[in-house]
Amino acid sequence: MSLEEAGEQGSVPLVQQPEGQVMKKILLVDDEAIIRKLARNTLSSQSYEILEAAEGESAIRIARDEHPDLVLLDIRMPGKSGFEVCRAIKSDAQTSDIMVI
Repeated sequence: MSLEEAGEQGSVPLVQQPEGQVMKKILLVDDEAIIRKLARNTLSSQSYEILEAAEGESAIRIARDEHPDLVLLDIRMPGKSGFEVCRAIKSDAQTSDIMVI
């Protein structure tokens, strides 16, 4: 199955978590949908809850609202760059403990 076909069919189903175990959240931030699909399909099979943002402002809002365990952040995006998004996340007391790659 090609990546395009996988994306058209939606994300890979999440693996069931053992009772009482909390699923880790990862926020994928990239303006390219195909990159987000690739990362989502890879990480979903590992029992992570995947959140997505296509641009910086949405990423900052989702980080505040959902408090993911990790942000995988593209650097070169239209609007706010990945550097600006990272600075915003790290300078906010509500989100400063979130790991950003």
